[in-house]
Amino acid sequence: MQRGKVTGSVWATRRVEVLEGVRLALVRRRGPDGRLADREEVAVEVVEAGVGDEVLLADGREASLAMPEGKNFAPVDLAVVGVLDEQSWEED
Repeated sequence: MQRGKVTGSVWATRRVEVLEGVRLALVRRRGPDGRLADREEVAVEVVEAGVGDEVLLADGREASLAMPEGKNFAPVDLAVVGVLDEQSWEED
């Protein structure tokens, strides 16, 4: 998993059937240094995260496993799987 931030929402009026009813979000991943990546990516959003939320992201095959029951074989490669309430770390 990786950390990231929800930066917006995406609406798709036409999509494959398995993605019907699934929310889409724009996210930016955080690097090891905590800085946000320059590019935005589209992720399925299954945990009610909102714009500005710090989140956990799953990618690859694991992202599709986060989909609701019966939709685990969706063409998904990035998913918001958690909302971070608090973060802390020590500087080297």
